[in-house]
Amino acid sequence: MSNPLVELAKAGQSVWYDQMERKLLTTGRLKQMIDEDDLRGLTSNPTLFEKAIAGSDDYDQQLRQLAAADKNAVEIFDELALDDIGNAADVFRPVYDRCGGNDGFVSIEVSPLLARDTAGTIAEAKRLFGRLGRPNVMVKIPATSEGLPAIEESIANGININITLIFSNDVYAQVMEAYVRGLERRAAAGQPIDRIRSVASFFVSRIDTKADGAIEARIKESGDSELEPLLGKIAIANAKPGRRTRNTATSSTSSRSSRRRPLTPFRRRRTTRSRITATCASPSRKTSPARTRRCRNSRIRASA
Repeated sequence: MSNPLVELAKAGQSVWYDQMERKLLTTGRLKQMIDEDDLRGLTSNPTLFEKAIAGSDDYDQQLRQLAAADKNAVEIFDELALDDIGNAADVFRPVYDRCGGNDGFVSIEVSPLLARDTAGTIAEAKRLFGRLGRPNVMVKIPATSEGLPAIEESIANGININITLIFSNDVYAQVMEAYVRGLERRAAAGQPIDRIRSVASFFVSRIDTKADGAIEARIKESGDSELEPLLGKIAIANAKPGRRTRNTATSSTSSRSSRRRPLTPFRRRRTTRSRITATCASPSRKTSPARTRRCRNSRIRASA
């Protein structure tokens, strides 16, 4: 029986694991998923790290060492997260090399406290990327109004960026424009752009969670069963126009590239926060990820 995750790769989708905990590294589980499931990347966030650190004793020894060195709580968290992300990036490095720098990325997120601080986000992205010192690391920046100029500036600084917190196609279009502007600025300054990569994390299941709750409440209130077919479909309907948005931006990028240097195509990731489902392209439509289905695999995300 074929592995459905491997089949996704054949359909042009890159599966990323939405989880980070040290035992993935110490037990060899992460490498096993890369070898057996064709896992192409991993993403993390402060909440995942908090659960990993508080829910196991894997970090206790290093935590005690850092505390003994008079590190405060923020500094301790920073060191623990950077160690895990750096080691995970090393495990993924063969994937990065094999895929020509298009896959094999590991993401670390700037502090959520900086979501409304453009200058702080720019400085933190530069610090994290510099500390990790690996080409297959991405820094996650939210697509807030303050985050958009930070995304452009970070791309111009040569940093791989994973743009998160995208719920609408209007914001998605702004994100792609920020990406292209950053590359153009860097190219105009005579800096290399051929190894810079970026993805947009388009949120899916969080919209369904909100929409389904409202639909279920309306059904309960009115008894209108005709609304039931809408359950679980609002988020995908919202995400589908993003394909057209990306195609428009890709055409614009190609036109702008011809006047300077080729710009690396922007990639979209459809994300789910569910532990048992992921939204991914239908293998029957290899040329388009617009058609989607639900796949039962733990905490995965698909990149097109």
